[in-house]
Amino acid sequence: MAKNITITIPDDLFLPVYQHTLESDYGVEFLYGSRDSGKSRHIAQKLVKKCLQNKKFNCPMIRKVFNTIKDSQWQMIKEVVEDWKLDSLFKFTSHPLEIKCINGGRFVARGCDDPKKIKSLTNPSDAWIEEGADLDESDWTIITTSMRSNDAKTQIWFSFNPDIEDDFEDYWLYKQYFSHTEALSFTNTIVVALADKTTAEITYRVTHSTFYDNPYCPPERKAIYENLKDPYEYQVYALGVWGRKKTGGEYLSSFVFQNHVKTFSHNIVSPWNVSIDNNVKPYIAVSLWQITKPGANECLIRQVNELPAIEPENRASKAALNVVRYLKRIGYNGSVNLFGDKSTKSRNTIDDNARSFYQIFNETIMNSGYKTHDRFLNYAPS
Repeated sequence: MAKNITITIPDDLFLPVYQHTLESDYGVEFLYGSRDSGKSRHIAQKLVKKCLQNKKFNCPMIRKVFNTIKDSQWQMIKEVVEDWKLDSLFKFTSHPLEIKCINGGRFVARGCDDPKKIKSLTNPSDAWIEEGADLDESDWTIITTSMRSNDAKTQIWFSFNPDIEDDFEDYWLYKQYFSHTEALSFTNTIVVALADKTTAEITYRVTHSTFYDNPYCPPERKAIYENLKDPYEYQVYALGVWGRKKTGGEYLSSFVFQNHVKTFSHNIVSPWNVSIDNNVKPYIAVSLWQITKPGANECLIRQVNELPAIEPENRASKAALNVVRYLKRIGYNGSVNLFGDKSTKSRNTIDDNARSFYQIFNETIMNSGYKTHDRFLNYAPS
């Protein structure tokens, strides 16, 4: 006769940075960030607990390539089960690559290199996608259209480091789920209009983390990440944020991060130069510069700050107020030189007085007590 077993898994076994996901009902949970942030182990822990609670639990472990699953998700779940002393409740097999619980729940392995096996899944309750940044959009389409169950909504757990070979802004994952906000962690709902004139919602949550959120990351590992010299690698592997690799084809071909980005004190006396661009998406670009002459025949140009006006502040007046607030905060009372593209001076029909972007920006600066100088060219350079 089968007997019930009471197992207590306290919340403090889960890292605090992820505990908000323990009672999740989001359609997709994205966990991303730096290496050693504990996101994969958290998902393994969460799914082991869920498997113990639900005899209809059926979860594919998905990666781009099938033969990478055993050393990642399969092994991680095995380590969690052993750490929690639950070995007697689970059976791990290599052929087929599966994990079965005595209550009937199971984990199965599926690779995107064999999409037919993903399509053939029956009633998955959950899915865990590991190293999700390796997936193509077509892989994601196959997965999401195959994750359907007659018993309940299938929940997808998607873990990744934002390591993208090409420009991340062109990558399907960023464009579809991240491009609408600058926030690192957030929730969102996509409302879809259906053919029958009703609507349906796709809900998802994004949780960002770094190795500093993982108290089990040893100091020597932290030192490795903090000591990364390549800017792209530091952004992706240490900070856990989207970054761009230097390819050698950049506009500023002589720019070297290590040589040209340094800490220095700004000069409160020298004039401040503000360069503006009136594109509003993804933000109004505003940069602040100082030009000094360290020698008789030398000219040193430094970009001192950037003040991108991000939505909902991506308007000319708001962008100008950002500049004013910064200059007042550092105690600058001199004049301001304005640079930019000639197109910013084109009149627009949005403003009641048909003022141009430049006029609104300039008037806001002047009304705040600063004298301005127009340093725009009268023609568009080649």
